[in-house]
Amino acid sequence: MHLARPLLSFLVLTFLVWGAEPTISPLDVNCRKHPGFRIQQYGKAKKCLNWRGSGFNFETAKKECEGLGAFLATFKNVDERRIFFRYLYYGYYWIGLDDLQQEGVYIWHDDGKPILNMSVFDDFNGPREICEGEEFNCGMFVAMPQSIIMTKCAFSAAAICEVRK
Repeated sequence: MHLARPLLSFLVLTFLVWGAEPTISPLDVNCRKHPGFRIQQYGKAKKCLNWRGSGFNFETAKKECEGLGAFLATFKNVDERRIFFRYLYYGYYWIGLDDLQQEGVYIWHDDGKPILNMSVFDDFNGPREICEGEEFNCGMFVAMPQSIIMTKCAFSAAAICEVRK
């Protein structure tokens, strides 16, 4: 109790001195509207995510997320991918990336844009596997050794759903 009052005074004084006001982003507001979703942050990246249990193939994982008003999560830059590293230590997770419409053209689910350069995954600590061929069409994050792979869509895995603002 004795520390609470000085800490609160310090925080109030800090906001007054710096002229800062705590703000709630549109993503924070929207995330609160989706039960089970939580804000996850790393560096400049901020995402509203929900980890769903295992046992989904790619299509059922996609439908599971859509049923929650979300989509399979996308992680396009280093900070966004670090969110994975921070919270996922083992297992396989479907992500919003596939080449189902055109072989070899990997499309992100959130905006429909293709990955133009696969070197975007070079920051991973583990090997990056992109398997080409008709059988390997769906994106998955593998917690160990922290890599994104393209694999068979029928594989069983957990899902990571994402809500945007």
